[in-house]
Amino acid sequence: MDGLQDIFVQNSPNTVPTRFQTWEIGIKSNLDNQFSFNGTFYYTSVADAIIVAPQPSQLQSPIDPTRTSSYFLYGNYMKGTMIGAESSLRYKPNNSVSFELSHSLIQAEWELQENPDLISVH
Repeated sequence: MDGLQDIFVQNSPNTVPTRFQTWEIGIKSNLDNQFSFNGTFYYTSVADAIIVAPQPSQLQSPIDPTRTSSYFLYGNYMKGTMIGAESSLRYKPNNSVSFELSHSLIQAEWELQENPDLISVH
């Protein structure tokens, strides 16, 4: 063996576009003539997220049975949810200057989803 390891990535046959669905609610408020506040909360569900398969598959060389190649499938293997919030506070002391303070927070949870590619390649 020459010390090289054959590894490659291949698109899986059942790959479809990732699906996102987001629900969002927000508030805008002018606190007075100089201060304004914007706040948004959102929830996003993600299905069919495209990533590299968690486990490689093995392919034996038809020419040299002592050599194998590892390959990873790219496909729809993840699903998850994201919850987040964004806020901003704007201060406008006059017509020519404004200051803004912004903040965002996101929490995501991901897990493997069922996919026929993982079953068919092993």
